[in-house]
Amino acid sequence: MIASRMRVYNCFAFGETEDEYGERVSTTDPIGQIKMSITFISHAISDAAVYADCEYLGLTHADVKDTYLIQYGEDRLKVKYVVPQGRYKQVFLAKV
Repeated sequence: MIASRMRVYNCFAFGETEDEYGERVSTTDPIGQIKMSITFISHAISDAAVYADCEYLGLTHADVKDTYLIQYGEDRLKVKYVVPQGRYKQVFLAKV
């Protein structure tokens, strides 16, 4: 059932380069694609500061780093935290 909801999304790197002001920026071209199921979280998670601004939850088999941005429609979602245990990796995402 989860596999049927998985879609392929473009993935960008964030923070590897800086602009002229020293601010971290994302790559303009995708570094690859990732197959993931992304769901909107209707209730905010307030148990820990790591999850405070996370609005989306993703599940994937792929290797995911917290330096990735995922193109989700018109929005870019920043990978905030990855739980690698289990059959799928649980990915907490926040809008950028």
